[in-house]
Amino acid sequence: MKQLFSLTLLLLLLLACTPVKTATPTPTITAVSSPAATKTPKSTTVPTTTPIPATPTVPLVPPTETAVSPSDFFNNEAVAPYQTEKLETGQTIWFERDDAIWRTNIDGLQPEQISSNQFLGRNTDEVDYRDTQPKLSPNGRFIVQLYDHETTKLLDIATNLEIILPAMWEFDWSPDSRYLAYVPVPINQESTHPIFVYDVFTNNSIRVVGQDRGRADRLFHRPVWSPDGKQLAFACCFVPSEPYDGSNVGELQQVEVASGSRETVGEVIATVAGGVAPICWHEGNIINSERENALRCDSNFTYSLFSDTSKNNMHAMWQTINNENGEWRGTQIIVTNATNEEVWTLDWEEATPLALAWSLDGRFLFFSDQSNESSIWRIDADSNNLIEFLPNAKLLGVVAQWQKPEATSNTSPDG
Repeated sequence: MKQLFSLTLLLLLLLACTPVKTATPTPTITAVSSPAATKTPKSTTVPTTTPIPATPTVPLVPPTETAVSPSDFFNNEAVAPYQTEKLETGQTIWFERDDAIWRTNIDGLQPEQISSNQFLGRNTDEVDYRDTQPKLSPNGRFIVQLYDHETTKLLDIATNLEIILPAMWEFDWSPDSRYLAYVPVPINQESTHPIFVYDVFTNNSIRVVGQDRGRADRLFHRPVWSPDGKQLAFACCFVPSEPYDGSNVGELQQVEVASGSRETVGEVIATVAGGVAPICWHEGNIINSERENALRCDSNFTYSLFSDTSKNNMHAMWQTINNENGEWRGTQIIVTNATNEEVWTLDWEEATPLALAWSLDGRFLFFSDQSNESSIWRIDADSNNLIEFLPNAKLLGVVAQWQKPEATSNTSPDG
């Protein structure tokens, strides 16, 4: 069991190295048709903005057993209808600056701070949490940030409120963005490890899966909602493989949240190198670890604010550039088309990982490095017009902008 617990802690720790930027790089772009093509970055003028005041927070008592039955908890008719508006078409660039989340439009104008200061916890004493990335709800209204081993932060963009939730190990948004299924961070090696569901509309929580089948049931992994939001799939009950090959074999289970009905539907593998395999829902309520053609996968593989494939099926990736001694001396961006043919490359002088994201309309590729003095750069999809988009900013992604719903009109478009 100690070996199993070590595995679970290893899955929680997300370590990253942050190189220190020493000078502004001069990117070099190479087009397939013109290998010698070189672009010099041009700076843009960014309006000065005033950060918002500290966002008010609403503390939440850690969830306990509730007297409300699951059927009542998940009865949406018991409360006012929950707004599940779709994302608006307007696209915004989300970025990190001074430990807060900001956003701006596609041209870098009117940057706006949308979270409180220290929301991301980049300066926390807990090194393992410094590089966790915020996760956006499917409707684009809520942001979850794993802050430290005691705290998870939830930001409601509509009300500008931040709610303090218990520390989460893994979580998943329901398709309608109303419920957050999560596994709490274990207190110690002997602590139980249930699955809770938090209702952002009522600010209540309920335990939907707990320790009811013996010691092997203490640890749960990868909760993921079904496409209809009525069931949760998850992994549990891991034991060493026989013969042991360094992996552990667990049960793939599903539970109907309103009734608590639970069954085992397959197996799932966990390894030291790869962690617990992904859990995905497919047509016909089939659950497995195959991400291809999946309807939904757990949040470790979804809700990313980054899109490395554009609307026009242009794919962007980065790779290291090594010297003759095999040392990392720079980073290269490679853009390929739908048939995997190389279209152009960009050489970056910094030896650092890059964050890459296409605009939603496919016109631009945004990127930044991971240094403390990073800027966000923007380049056209055809490799022309490289500019320094925002100084002193780290790219968090490109998202459609959530807007408050307008009142329903009773008048037809033609009057």
